[in-house]
Amino acid sequence: MSWKPQRRVEPTPDPAVEAIWDPPPDAVALRGFLTRKKDDERTWRLFRDLSLHQYVDLDRDDILHSHRFADDALGSVVWVPGDLVLGWITIGSAAELGAAYLGGGICGEHLQGDTADVLGMDNDSCTATQKSRRGSPYSSCCRG
Repeated sequence: MSWKPQRRVEPTPDPAVEAIWDPPPDAVALRGFLTRKKDDERTWRLFRDLSLHQYVDLDRDDILHSHRFADDALGSVVWVPGDLVLGWITIGSAAELGAAYLGGGICGEHLQGDTADVLGMDNDSCTATQKSRRGSPYSSCCRG
């Protein structure tokens, strides 16, 4: 026995798609939350999400088209040329930035004794142990 619908329902176009611009084939669509960069009329900042931890700055001449969705939670779609080099910036907490700084090989070569212990490093193997202290995301302090 196969399933049969009670009545046929015709699909309807999604208004958001209908309203969106028909981009050139080499354009790239970026979705996020758009705002002007402070004190700069030419630059727009597109945040990836509402955490506001990652963004890219776009010159207004590089924006081919944009569409803001009616639902604020959806943000906007911005089209840029496909060959545009994007420099995404990640903003982190002081603890995250410190852990990233200490994540390289140079610090592993120079940290010894008590300093290494404070950072959660195992002095024998020169690798960091993961700490679960709130607000202290330590990462590997040396490689190899």
